[in-house]
Amino acid sequence: MIVRTALLVVGLSTYLISPDDVVWRFIGTSPHARALEHALFGIAAAILGFALLLKVKASAHPQNQDSLGSSRITAVANLLQAIGIGSLLPLPGFLLVVLGDVAASLFLYGSHSTAEDPRAELEPRRVSGPLRAFRWRNALATHVGLCFAFLSMAIFSVVLIDRVADALFAMTALVSIAANSRLFLRAY
Repeated sequence: MIVRTALLVVGLSTYLISPDDVVWRFIGTSPHARALEHALFGIAAAILGFALLLKVKASAHPQNQDSLGSSRITAVANLLQAIGIGSLLPLPGFLLVVLGDVAASLFLYGSHSTAEDPRAELEPRRVSGPLRAFRWRNALATHVGLCFAFLSMAIFSVVLIDRVADALFAMTALVSIAANSRLFLRAY
């Protein structure tokens, strides 16, 4: 988590070099740039939604996957998350976040790790109705930052107002920090 946060902060700093996000860089001269921008940011929102689905499902049903399969699913979900969030960054930031995530996944998920959810070992392995609902709720709470990122990206893809995006993603960052701090403190 610290590595990915550092990559995102450095990726955000690339706005000092290049003021246009990666989407606008490639479609800015197109005759239908506004429609393409809505579509591409909508696709980025869908990518974030799929990453959220993968992460929540993997967290809610850890016993259904072997450690290697779970690591692969988490690595794919992290890559999709990096692509979705990276679409808001300039090209150098996008490349840094996505390639940095690939490198982090290779190093961090080479062996099975429960770093994504420190409570994964503490959850009961029984699968009954109330416990299943409780697991899904906890899994969703664990990834509340990604939930907010998905919602923020979906709203931004509709309105395409930079000030709205700034406010939405600032709230997303605060919620993510608060949620991860809560999980970190609860684990110790």
